[in-house]
Amino acid sequence: TYQSWLHWRKAIVAHSDAIDCELVAALCEKTWRNCQIALLARAAAICTAETCPDAEQREAALSGCLALWNEAWELSLKRGELLCKEANPSHPKRADYSLYLNRREPLHNIPPYRFMAIRRGAEEGVIDLGTVLPKNDIKKLFKGRDWLASVPAWRDDAERASNELVLDMLPSALLEHFDNEMRTQAHDAAIQRYLELLVSSPLQTTVCGAVYVGSLNRDVGLAVVGQDKTVRLGKTLDPKEMSIDGIVEELRRFQVRQVAMPESAMASHRLATLKRGLETAGFEVIDVPTNAIVVARAPQLEADPELRSEIASAITIARRAMFPFESWAELDPIALGLAEYPQALDEEHLRAEMIEIRDFLESSLLGGDPDPRAAGMRPGIKPGNLKNLNPMVNELSDLRPGMMVDGVVTNVSDFGAFVSIGLDREALVHISELSDEFVKSPSDVVQVGQRVQARVINVDLVKKRISLSLKSGTGAPKPKSSSGGGKPSTSMPHASKKPSSNQKPANAPPGSRSAALSALENLFKK
Repeated sequence: TYQSWLHWRKAIVAHSDAIDCELVAALCEKTWRNCQIALLARAAAICTAETCPDAEQREAALSGCLALWNEAWELSLKRGELLCKEANPSHPKRADYSLYLNRREPLHNIPPYRFMAIRRGAEEGVIDLGTVLPKNDIKKLFKGRDWLASVPAWRDDAERASNELVLDMLPSALLEHFDNEMRTQAHDAAIQRYLELLVSSPLQTTVCGAVYVGSLNRDVGLAVVGQDKTVRLGKTLDPKEMSIDGIVEELRRFQVRQVAMPESAMASHRLATLKRGLETAGFEVIDVPTNAIVVARAPQLEADPELRSEIASAITIARRAMFPFESWAELDPIALGLAEYPQALDEEHLRAEMIEIRDFLESSLLGGDPDPRAAGMRPGIKPGNLKNLNPMVNELSDLRPGMMVDGVVTNVSDFGAFVSIGLDREALVHISELSDEFVKSPSDVVQVGQRVQARVINVDLVKKRISLSLKSGTGAPKPKSSSGGGKPSTSMPHASKKPSSNQKPANAPPGSRSAALSALENLFKK
């Protein structure tokens, strides 16, 4: 990830004096974590020209140190544990973290949300966080390492060698790794969720009904909104007196066929009952997220102080169903609460990246029009021109996990690539599924207009989402076409597993917007 690369670069700078020699600098090209840089710096300070005069032996020793560290790292990830001790039994927040106290968590199987909770407990002084390493197995790795004999300090003291090269540094390195990794996953998950909200499929209808269910002690909101955004109906219903038949009658007066309802509610049983009743009556029920519903409905309540909040909420979810991009884009993305443990993330960085995605979609893909219904979520992209990509795939239900499909990359961003497979809905290849190798930037692997062969890994028929993978077994990306649809170039895109020391971070989505639009225009002129 970019954050991992950034920490790696900072380590290069921090240890620049120790790795200033040509030998160590060359070894740094084989690293991709900051802890590896720190290990090489420590080893180089011990294995010097004075302590190990023979250059070849010194090179073998330093290379061996790096290889040994990597083996110990992988072994610790597989067999190591996260140790959560109780730091202060009288801490006022002890009860908040009681589930994690005096427990061990396998490092290879700890989910991000759990680690973030434990990390927060450690920051608040409730948990004393540590690691349990397979020390005996790690020490066995040192046996048969001939290069150890070239360094007197290690040759004569195996315990010192294991401590200096691995055990002293590994616990803190693992915690730092998991901290960075989990923060990155939480960050990426929030970005992914925001993207999914922005590109949600709008309802293709002239009128949409909405039933809003909140808490147990509040009325139910009922609304009908037209495609012209006018409110045809707005009323509240007393839960004790309302009936499914009454709601059905109201909705049918406006020829409503689709009804937007909250994905979840505090009055969950009431919500489930109403959903079943409306579906039984023949309505299509659309689940709509209620994130930041209070913020979203505020302008309506300010404009009409007499308007009930339940009605405003119903109007809001109806508009989210009909005009998803516009509805979600007008809100502060951070206010949507899409990130787990947001206090552990860089809020301003997350907001800036979300806004960049929103602006990019609006100006480059939506042509400035906030209502994407006119062209299958991508005005300017005509899915019909790609219908022949997969002749046997005519709709989402034709797709199956494991199926191989042909596609064309229609957009590349920091978090992955959009691929058209001939349907009205594009598929997403997340950055983690672009290659078996480390991918710093998706543009290192794919380009707009490039034809690819991918494997379907997930199809969500309800939310109309398609996830693809370009990893091994899926077929390597085909050579990208030249601008204007000429012959394919002979160069193949590739991803560098380990960033080189002269690479610089990409602070914006790869490629200019005008270039992306030009490539798309050329592609769909074929």
